[in-house]
Amino acid sequence: QLYQSEQEEEADCPHEANYLARPRTRKWLHDLLDIQQSTGDLLDFLKHVKTDLFPDEAYVFTPQGKIMQFPKKATAIDFAYAIHSEIGNHCIGVKIDNLQVPLSTSLVNGQTVEVLTEPWARPQLSWLNFAVTARARNHIRHFFKNLQDDEAVLLGQRLLDQELARYNLSVDKLSEEKRTCLLTTFKVSKLEVLLHDIGLGNRMAWIVARQFDPTSESSMKVRPVDNIPLIIKGTEGILVNFSHCCRPIPGDDIVGFVSAGRGIIIHMSSCKQLARHQADKLLAVEWESGIESEFLVDICVDVHDQRGVLAT
Repeated sequence: QLYQSEQEEEADCPHEANYLARPRTRKWLHDLLDIQQSTGDLLDFLKHVKTDLFPDEAYVFTPQGKIMQFPKKATAIDFAYAIHSEIGNHCIGVKIDNLQVPLSTSLVNGQTVEVLTEPWARPQLSWLNFAVTARARNHIRHFFKNLQDDEAVLLGQRLLDQELARYNLSVDKLSEEKRTCLLTTFKVSKLEVLLHDIGLGNRMAWIVARQFDPTSESSMKVRPVDNIPLIIKGTEGILVNFSHCCRPIPGDDIVGFVSAGRGIIIHMSSCKQLARHQADKLLAVEWESGIESEFLVDICVDVHDQRGVLAT
């Protein structure tokens, strides 16, 4: 039998021959040979291999020497979530080649990356602005979806307790009969679902609480006047937000707006945007005494237009 040399090689080593026959593999080997011939030093050769041979990927090392592959423009937060979701969720920073850098730092071939964690740390929504890999983005979104659900239930109970107080009731004091009545009236499977809807702003707490008003008729749709204010601490979480239009801070007179799907938006009482909202979705709120939190503010400065005014 007559064989060409390539056919004989493929017959003897079919897997290796098939792999080497791939165009990308051949190009990879040619590039590797070119780099070797153009560098005389072994360390320079390894450095060029890491940086030049894989321009569309980033190959980085863990402190233990494990190689990890990432797409181009992947950042340090992608590395943290690639190690483990809990590592990413509790990440407070990273060191690249023993230097601490921001989580938004892009990964480069050959770097050694170490993740710094703390048990109290948790993800930030801003991470989605620079997370590249699907794994990292999905874990960040999943964390905030679960967090939002938990906070919605807690906020919903606070809002419902606020309205039930006028009837000398609270969520915890509701009898089994009253709970069953609520579930039947609002067609939900359990109380947590109802509280979740209230916390997200999809149901109004005063309408739910009205079921226990002995003087109320089913047709009454007017909210009681004697509003009991909800206390705002400034640390309620992602379902209590401060409006960007007026940016209220402690000491300002404030009012809440229940926004469907978003929770509560806090405005200054004098904010012109409130006129655009339905009155029955406005909520009486007030600051907790001695509040200590950080708030964003707008500062306006009137100055004469002259050279160097910003520098001074």
